[in-house]
Amino acid sequence: MLNSKSVDPYVYPETLDLTSQDFAPFSSISFYSTMTPIAFNFTVIHPLSSSLTVKKINWKTENEFIKRCLVVDHEHSNQNVPYYSLIRMKISVKHTTECKFASAEGENIKTTISFQETNQTANYSLILNLIQTPAREERILIDAFHNLKFPEDGYILRDSIFIDKQPYEWKGDHVFTNYMQLYTFLNSQGYYIEILNEPLTCFDSNNYGTLMLADPEKGLSRNEIIKLRRDIETRGLSLVIIAEWSDSTMMDKHTFTSEFTRKVWKPLIAGSNLQSINTLLRPYGIMFKESSYSGTIAVGEEKFKVESGAILQKFPNKGYLFSGKLVEDAVAIQKIDEFDEIGDEIHPMVGIYDLSDENNSIKSGSILAIGDSYCIESAAPVNCFNMISEFISSQKQKYKQSLLYSEEHRLKYDFNSDLNEAPFQEKYRQEVDKCSGTNYFSLKDEMHSSFQLANTVEFITKWEVTDDAKYVYIGDNWLTDLSFKYEIIFLSVIALLIMCSLAFYIWYQRKRNIQYMKIVPDVDI
Repeated sequence: MLNSKSVDPYVYPETLDLTSQDFAPFSSISFYSTMTPIAFNFTVIHPLSSSLTVKKINWKTENEFIKRCLVVDHEHSNQNVPYYSLIRMKISVKHTTECKFASAEGENIKTTISFQETNQTANYSLILNLIQTPAREERILIDAFHNLKFPEDGYILRDSIFIDKQPYEWKGDHVFTNYMQLYTFLNSQGYYIEILNEPLTCFDSNNYGTLMLADPEKGLSRNEIIKLRRDIETRGLSLVIIAEWSDSTMMDKHTFTSEFTRKVWKPLIAGSNLQSINTLLRPYGIMFKESSYSGTIAVGEEKFKVESGAILQKFPNKGYLFSGKLVEDAVAIQKIDEFDEIGDEIHPMVGIYDLSDENNSIKSGSILAIGDSYCIESAAPVNCFNMISEFISSQKQKYKQSLLYSEEHRLKYDFNSDLNEAPFQEKYRQEVDKCSGTNYFSLKDEMHSSFQLANTVEFITKWEVTDDAKYVYIGDNWLTDLSFKYEIIFLSVIALLIMCSLAFYIWYQRKRNIQYMKIVPDVDI
């Protein structure tokens, strides 16, 4: 016989406690003014009725700050599948002075759902923290709107050609899936992470210190690019942009005929939309090459793996460039098929450019350009979280004491690995940007930018590897040019002591043998 709880409609989960580790990663979420809205899904189960129509949803709380500051919206579907319904709870905080400084800990929001067909109700609770609005430098906005995945958005190729067994981009590139460890790490460093599920014109850059645009497959619209450029140039927003591979040869290798539909499946896009990324970065002299490379790269104190990434073709003077030993994926596949030896090459894949150095303005932000997203995935054996954290910290503190800003990586001339390149054609997404709230794109942003990039007459076409255990230049004062010279000197002293000890041991053993031979007399037989 069914008990009373299984007969009455009920909600799963009955309680969502955002202050408990049982609900990680949501347990790290706190609410504050000007943050992006957050939505939670609840399932309504009604065992004795195949369909129930939601009549009304009411919420209540005893805290006055919560009542005045919290905005709670509910959406519901009257029928998903028999005996089940879906409730979506969307929460945001009002942009008022009172709410900016309001705080409440462990407050319980109780919600009651009533139905048209019955007098029975279903209840659930949400426990949350309301805190004062953090400083702009402590807030990071991660874009999720421009990420596409299989099968919802079509045949999207995977990011790592040689790692993933499945050919499709099914992970979604989200902080709650394959970027989970990055989210946890940045949160542990004291940063507040928010997710943008709308176009880039829908956020106010004055509220954030850093925007992270990771592996965007969907193109950027013209308004998005214009607004984001002004955010970086005049509003102090720093950008972490992480590209992915894009190679027509590799895409052709992954074109096939489906056994089920008998139709030719051609990838809609490769790892990321490089054309759109290059359109955004063009005014700053930064450009990724349409390519796919794998190998290793060292940045600062970190050395991590590259799996199918795009190398940097252009980078401006006064920027900081990092290279690694890489192999082109298409060439590697051909060499493997021919049982030939695979040789690596030196190419740059990470660069840092501070616009304030060029613009002489403290209001300008910086750009961290990375050619591969594998190092931020949770499955990567070695990650690059510290590199990203150091970059964000340097923007927060406005100092350049990190190894990321070492002079040996600083460009004195513009870098361009292909001086005979074809003219670049800008590409924009043609869709209209729709925002659920305020659209922060302004017609004033379309005015000509005051930012001017000072190009150099000479160009650097090749860049050397400058990582651990390697030196940049051998000159008259070669000792001072060595990277990690103190560690090398220390190891050299240890090696010298070991050699001296070994020599003493050999001398001592020989001396004992000579003395023994003098003591023992010769015996003739």
